[in-house]
Amino acid sequence: MQLPYSLKKQALHFGIQKAKYDFIATIDADCYPDSDLWLYELITPFSNHHIDCVLGVSPYISHTNILSQFVRFDALNTMLQYLSQTLKGNAYMGVGRNMAFRKKIWNKDYLEKFGAFGFADDDSIVQSISDKTKIEIMTDVKVFSYATKSLLQYLKQKNRHIAGGKTYLSMQIILLGMMPFLSVLFWVIVWAWMSYFSFHLIIFFFLSIYLITKMYWIFHLEKRLNLKRKLFYYTFIFDFPLQLLLCILPFFAYFKSLKKW
Repeated sequence: MQLPYSLKKQALHFGIQKAKYDFIATIDADCYPDSDLWLYELITPFSNHHIDCVLGVSPYISHTNILSQFVRFDALNTMLQYLSQTLKGNAYMGVGRNMAFRKKIWNKDYLEKFGAFGFADDDSIVQSISDKTKIEIMTDVKVFSYATKSLLQYLKQKNRHIAGGKTYLSMQIILLGMMPFLSVLFWVIVWAWMSYFSFHLIIFFFLSIYLITKMYWIFHLEKRLNLKRKLFYYTFIFDFPLQLLLCILPFFAYFKSLKKW
């Protein structure tokens, strides 16, 4: 029977309906769990009947090329944002290659609201949970995958991810958009001051505070996740290009067809 949902939603719907158990765990075919106990560890929080969704983390495997390091830096920044917001009770997204949820979430109300979306199923599941305290984070449950190997693939992937923002609330979009905007504005002010005045001690002070604070959190996150390479070194060279990219890409994600890439 044909359902009024996107083709992807139809496939997921039939699969989930056939599932025998109450928990649905998701992973991508090209991913590598960090442990043989990955599935057990991922669903352990459901022993607390208050929990409806569990979010793991999904670092990229390191390569030596500069694009790989940039993509990993981008993923780490995304991780910092959505994990911190989840801890604050404002969860807005998940990562489909390492998450689990109760089967009851995939219901008629969810499909009526998000059935037309053929993407961002992980984000829409998180969005559909009204009580965000029912979402648990498991930073020790890791799934590794390889980053995209070409710039075009990365832009397509990033464009698709940003398009998932259509499932977000308006206030969430505004707050997320403000982060890269303020970061870019900060770097522009530093550049303007240095260009037209001088490298004043005040600018050096604020620049140092910004970089040290950001690297502090990235360092502690990497230490917690036991990542092999210290990405916080790349804050110096990647921060501005990444934030600028995040300011520009949403326009492509909303107004340009992905088929034209």
